[in-house]
Parts: sequence; structure tokens; C-alpha cells
Amino acid sequence: MMLLPTSSFPFLAIYGKHVRSLFLLSMSRIRQREIHARRKRKAKLSKLRTQYASATGVAKEQILAKVRRVSPAMLEEQFVATTKGKK
Repeated sequence: MMLLPTSSFPFLAIYGKHVRSLFLLSMSRIRQREIHARRKRKAKLSKLRTQYASATGVAKEQILAKVRRVSPAMLEEQFVATTKGKK
């Protein structure tokens, strides 16, 4: 096995041949966090949709404020359109 100079690759001196597996493991962990966050957001929005369908007046505005915090990319019109028929 040919050894590379550690001055140009300092991480090789620490991790050796396991660098690639550590990189893949960390990428997998990041992906898992993204998936978990997406599922939590979906569940939270589902709860907020059912609350919005049964709410009136000021309560609806408070729920829309929560929706903006949970999912800033979602427009109010999109959220309201998906609550039609939920009760």
C-alpha cells in the first residue's frame, strides 16, 4: 500500500482508509435528519389543518401564524385550499 504524504492530506493521518466510510455515514445521518424533519412537518401541518377547519375568527389567524413558523415556504392560500373538506 502506497502511503501519501500527510502534510497534503492531514485527515488521512487521523482516519486512514476509513475516510470514505465516515463521509458516507455522515451524509446518511444528514439525510435521515432531513427525512425526519419533513415527516414531523407533515404531521404538524396535518394537525393544524384539522384545527383550522374547526376554528373561527382570531383562532384561525393564530393557526396561520403557526403554519408560517412551521413551513415558511407554504403560502396561506395553499394551506387554506388543503383544509377544505377536513373536519
